[in-house]
Amino acid sequence: MVLLPLGFYLAALNPFFLPGVYDNLVYFFGAASLVEQGSIQFRGLPIVDWPPMVSVLLAIPFLFGLESVVAAKGIIILCAAVGLLLALRLFRLERRPAPVLTLVLFAMLPTSFLMGTRIMSEWPYFMASLLFLLALHFLRDPGRACFQGRKWNFWGLAVGTGFLLGIASLTKFTGVLLGLAIIAQAVWKLRQHPGTFLGKGSNWRAILPEGIVATIGATCFLAWMARIQWQTITGVAPRSEYYHYGFVPEHFGGFDFSGLLQGITDLFFHTEAFLGRLGLVGWPTTILCGAFGMLVLYGLWIRLRSKESSPADWYVIGNLLLFGGLSTNQQTRYLMPIAPFLIGYFLLACGQMPSVYRTLIPSRLHRAVSAFYPQWGKQLPRAALALWFFVMTGAALHLLLLGNLSGTHRALFYPLNRTPETFYTGPWLDFYQASQYVREHSDPGNIAAIGEGDKYITYYTGRKWVDFETSGDFTFLMTLNGSAIPPDIISIMRIQPIKRFNSVALYRNIGHDQEWDLLRRIPVEEFDLPWDKDSLSAYTEIKEDEE
Repeated sequence: MVLLPLGFYLAALNPFFLPGVYDNLVYFFGAASLVEQGSIQFRGLPIVDWPPMVSVLLAIPFLFGLESVVAAKGIIILCAAVGLLLALRLFRLERRPAPVLTLVLFAMLPTSFLMGTRIMSEWPYFMASLLFLLALHFLRDPGRACFQGRKWNFWGLAVGTGFLLGIASLTKFTGVLLGLAIIAQAVWKLRQHPGTFLGKGSNWRAILPEGIVATIGATCFLAWMARIQWQTITGVAPRSEYYHYGFVPEHFGGFDFSGLLQGITDLFFHTEAFLGRLGLVGWPTTILCGAFGMLVLYGLWIRLRSKESSPADWYVIGNLLLFGGLSTNQQTRYLMPIAPFLIGYFLLACGQMPSVYRTLIPSRLHRAVSAFYPQWGKQLPRAALALWFFVMTGAALHLLLLGNLSGTHRALFYPLNRTPETFYTGPWLDFYQASQYVREHSDPGNIAAIGEGDKYITYYTGRKWVDFETSGDFTFLMTLNGSAIPPDIISIMRIQPIKRFNSVALYRNIGHDQEWDLLRRIPVEEFDLPWDKDSLSAYTEIKEDEE
């Protein structure tokens, strides 16, 4: 039953990289580089901002000649299937509410579906994290029948669980938060085995398996990070664009509680894109989104106070705190690996709704409604869940048959769009067509761009991308933000317009590197489009100073 939603995922298989994120390209070409050169690289440089395990996983079919986007997406769907089955097993062991319903809703979430149609780390990480949590659950009781009285089985499981922790943390860096589950389980064991930590009657042996798990997992993670740091220091690898001090996100700042609540609601209902399309913004929308988030946190509080509370709940808390701390980059896909737990909390909170109705609704009104429909208090949450499921099904069908709301691609169902020209749409189609024009152009040379998209530019054009801010060693210049460069700036920059593809304009560099050395001293903010006379004045002043 929990695998039925994957039928939508299979229907969305196509040979195209979906727009919007770089992970598609990095993981795919990292796997190809691993097979061909024995190291995980992109554009000839080691990958430092993305963990290696997804590329390692994709390299398995590549070794057998199945190097294609379809094969890579198939691996992602396979990870989704295994992850759902592991989650079903764990949720039943931990006695979480309605595990089948929870996982079906989880698989149908818009974010889950989107991550299943792209070459992303979310589903592989979900599979690895659930396998780790399941193994950690079995470590709680050494006397379980599954070990058949063999101590080596138990200690072997501890070692294997440690390596699972290392694999999970190197599939997605947030895997280090699984360490909170280890700590929670160790604390639970210490409470179950009273005694002193050192000396006679010590209870440290009870948490020795958790110590082994944490040591092995930390060693795997730190070994990889040390390798990356060494490559960066020696100049073999580029410096990180997204992390400071190894793996601390650059967007980590003050805790944004309202952003956390809205992120949870957006994860469930895809409210940001839907309400934005309807033009509904402002404080009423914020309050509505925050209410659903508060309901989930209320369910989490119920779970923590119950006897069924487990180490996985503390892992979820760690993810929520991290998401709230990413105040400038709160992407809902970061919450996707813990989404089934959040849905479980949501269902727990919904189970308390009949008592909430009796508290909030006047007794006379409650009796009047109950006289007309006695089961309304129980049926209303069920009706809401059914409506939620059908809305998510409609969203999946919209993506399959029509395309996304942001207008970058059409239907995911391959028979409807068999070529990139028919699949991509809007600004992304302009970008693709401009890139293909550069790829087929007879003039050799590099390409620079004003606007983001460097990794896709490399893939689509087949040319080396250089930084517009720091290098003049390029033949082609592409503007990606919908405006053309004015003629007076064109003459100064010594570039020649080639062709325009609606929102994308192409230029050819007819100047020299010496001229560009002078030009690049202007702050890049001065060259943000639309262009104005201030850009020309800034350049003129610098040129006069040089003369």
